[in-house]
Amino acid sequence: MSDTSIKQRQPLNRRIACTVATCFILFGLTACTAAQRSTRQDASDRSALAENAEIYWRAVRWSDLPAAASYYADAEVRMSWLEAARLSTAPRYRSAQVLQVDTTPRHPPDERGSIREGAVFTQVEYYEMPSQVLVEELVPQHWYQTEFGWFIVPAP
Repeated sequence: MSDTSIKQRQPLNRRIACTVATCFILFGLTACTAAQRSTRQDASDRSALAENAEIYWRAVRWSDLPAAASYYADAEVRMSWLEAARLSTAPRYRSAQVLQVDTTPRHPPDERGSIREGAVFTQVEYYEMPSQVLVEELVPQHWYQTEFGWFIVPAP
């Protein structure tokens, strides 16, 4: 082989090596960016769930029942919840503090349009009439997310 052909191949080999290295770097950055996007989306969804749970419990606490009922997606469940909440024997909440919020990974929509589930744990203080004894309780709630927002899974 002549010196000229070796000199011509060296730049070609360097270009190939540089191209391959650039591809690996770009692929790595793209994969990293997708993972970061997913992590940011998870954090954003968890934050939105926490905010919605706070709004729900604030509405329950201050007896803004229509606002609280809006967190039940099904109209029949919403009406049943409103009727039960308006009873004179329904609990009257003195305080509610959301302690913990957990979410599952996103998934394709199911039959109710859910794309993610969540769990909310809230410390509440309430009393019922006529006893007026203050009760402190940790309330677990299951929520689900659709394209329209977060909704409470009705208790069985």
